[in-house]
Amino acid sequence: MSPQNPLSIAVIGAGVGGLVTAMILNEAGYKITLYEKSKIIGPESCSFMSGGMLAPWCERADTDPEVLRKGIMALDWWENHFIGFSRNGSLLLSSKHDYSEIARYRTHTSGHEMADQKRISELEPALSHLFDEGLFYPEEGHLDPREALASLAHQLEQASVSIKTGKAVKHSDLKEDLIIDCRGLAAREDLPKLRGVRGEMLRIRSDEVSFSRPIRLLHLRDSIYIVPRKNGEIMVGASSIETDWDGPVTVRTAARYLEACERLHPALGQAEILELGAGVRPAFPDNLPHVSREGRVIYLNGFYRHGWLLSPWAGQEVLKEVQQYTGEKSTKKASQAQPTEIHAIVNGKSQAIPTLLSELLKKLHFQDKIVATALNNQFIPAEKRAETFLKEGDRIEILTPMQGG
Repeated sequence: MSPQNPLSIAVIGAGVGGLVTAMILNEAGYKITLYEKSKIIGPESCSFMSGGMLAPWCERADTDPEVLRKGIMALDWWENHFIGFSRNGSLLLSSKHDYSEIARYRTHTSGHEMADQKRISELEPALSHLFDEGLFYPEEGHLDPREALASLAHQLEQASVSIKTGKAVKHSDLKEDLIIDCRGLAAREDLPKLRGVRGEMLRIRSDEVSFSRPIRLLHLRDSIYIVPRKNGEIMVGASSIETDWDGPVTVRTAARYLEACERLHPALGQAEILELGAGVRPAFPDNLPHVSREGRVIYLNGFYRHGWLLSPWAGQEVLKEVQQYTGEKSTKKASQAQPTEIHAIVNGKSQAIPTLLSELLKKLHFQDKIVATALNNQFIPAEKRAETFLKEGDRIEILTPMQGG
């Protein structure tokens, strides 16, 4: 890509996937315009309602191994891009009836330390003498999604990225060279395998109890996470319901979360309820994000429950697609700028031959044979033949195995 004439890219959708991808592409030197249908970035995104845990090791107990492999890089990425990112680890606890679940996590996950009652008290003084054992994942982290979304948008504005809000756009409306579609469930017409998975959350505030890291509480085979935020606030979540209904939180979920709060610490029974909310996440059948390209449109979608964890990896995958597209476009332009034929001496006779090496091999019926090619005594690998053009005065050699090539 030429710095004087950079590829222009439209990113549609300002959830965590769109914002992180815009950051990565902007840092790579591309000219970015970000489009968001909402007037304000954040509140209408399912990212806004999420927990903000980055727990690749702990998540491994119930997710595809790819989540761990692709998610680890996110910890460093967020540490470098969001000042509010906290890397204090996470804590897994269970009621006395569910020690078998602790054993399951110990067996099926890595990156943890056993934590006895003393160690739990050191990590979270508020839980002193309330739990006998658990697992501590020291490398994991968390962030406040609402602050992180706002921070990324601000950083993009500071980097002179154009952000256009308040209007839904279609691919046909956009004049940019390339489009990155990060619209979540709004892209279902183009991505029919997408489905909605509902998540519900509770936000409370306590003046009596505070925590330093996310806590995952196991009880009766249920798993609920508690994520600390500023000013005594705590986010509670866990639900993954196979529906795209986006209505209010149900009584059942609210009761389940409130019980979990009191089970973690009795004083949370006196906490103030600030918010009950729900969102619908986009997911593919394998519950992993997919990156695909059709023409000038690259689709990034399907983060399921892993938007904060997998968006840095996914953004890098989009960058690779952009670079591949740029290479294809450059090759096409170079091809269009070259004459299609030149006259050359072949076996002592003058004749017209294609200027593209791969086309010459086809003309001479070598395209399906094992041959070595050299241009002006320089070896040309097979994968470079479709990019190699001949000009008047060049010397091309084509050697078959029978010729000792």
